[in-house]
Amino acid sequence: MEEREIKRTALLVSLAVILQIAESFFPSPLPGLKLGLANMIVLIALVKLGFRAAIEIAVFRTIISSLMLGTFLSPTFFMSFSGGIASTLVMGMLYTVTARKGKYMMSLIGISLIGAAVHNFTQLLVVYLLFIKNSSVFFFMSWLGISSVAMGWITGMIASHVCSQLDKYGRQGDTEKIRIDSVLVKPSKISFGRYFKADSIIHRTSAWLKIAFMLALAVAAVFAKDFRIMSALYTVVIAGILASKVPYKEFLAGIKRSWAFILFAFMIPVFATGRFGFSQSGILTGAVSAARILLLMLGASLLIKTTKPQEIAGGLAGFMAPFRLIGFSGKRAASIMSSALVSVPALWEKSESYIKERGLKSKNLKAIMASAAMLLVTLYTGVEEEINLH
Repeated sequence: MEEREIKRTALLVSLAVILQIAESFFPSPLPGLKLGLANMIVLIALVKLGFRAAIEIAVFRTIISSLMLGTFLSPTFFMSFSGGIASTLVMGMLYTVTARKGKYMMSLIGISLIGAAVHNFTQLLVVYLLFIKNSSVFFFMSWLGISSVAMGWITGMIASHVCSQLDKYGRQGDTEKIRIDSVLVKPSKISFGRYFKADSIIHRTSAWLKIAFMLALAVAAVFAKDFRIMSALYTVVIAGILASKVPYKEFLAGIKRSWAFILFAFMIPVFATGRFGFSQSGILTGAVSAARILLLMLGASLLIKTTKPQEIAGGLAGFMAPFRLIGFSGKRAASIMSSALVSVPALWEKSESYIKERGLKSKNLKAIMASAAMLLVTLYTGVEEEINLH
């Protein structure tokens, strides 16, 4: 039973990862801020598997998707991670405390609306506390509030429809069965992260030690307030890049993808006074903010490019060992991440196949949402059939 529960959780982690990766292809309302489509999987997990699974999904989908997108332990990772955890805690609390004799006083749509608002506000708060440190970032709160209502309603509607369909079809086997093992033999179009194979001392260093270094770097960067400390941190990271034997263009590619976020971090303090002029303190603060984000992106890129995803998963499991005291097993975490890492490419290809065959091209929002829900139902029930067979 424990093994089946782990596989079901890993399946939902994989679905959440697919949604988060797909979301990355769409323009973001603000640099680094996403719409939170993966929250619908957390809602489904709350209903089907319980609160613990929902928290695990919020944690592991952020880790795995960041490995695939090459943003692990970067500023966008911390924003996504904190937003996902905060929104899951709030949604889980609402889902639990509103229960009355098996019925819920608040619908999944209402819970999703609140969760989306918490998700966006938490990300903005993290930007303020850790990276830009200027209250002007909260000027975007009203716009994000509107976004929260729209996206919270959509994700809540889809999650509600998926749960009702799973109740209807789960025991009947009416949905298409998806055989994971028949897909894994095909070459996958997805590559986990951007690992660059080389023989260097950085590659041979244990994943646990590299993750510990990145966390220490993040803490130091957050508290660095002048360029002397920042220069020392840059010296360490650049030395690591030189020792890694990874071509410079690999690191430059990651910076190019994040130029909007870096520019955003610089411009917010510069224009914080509300005037069209530039102040020396504003320029200095903006430069430190941009340098902080660039430093973390370079450090995260160094970790991703010199460490295989499976090794990172193992290193993270080691960090989670102390949490056994509160019932969080590092072994369970490693099992979920390993299963999800295997499942994502197969489910991604099946999703592509489903969309090509049946399409999501309708201009009717209701029809698109229904099709998206049936895709999730098809993936979930098909793979669960495989779990039950084995």
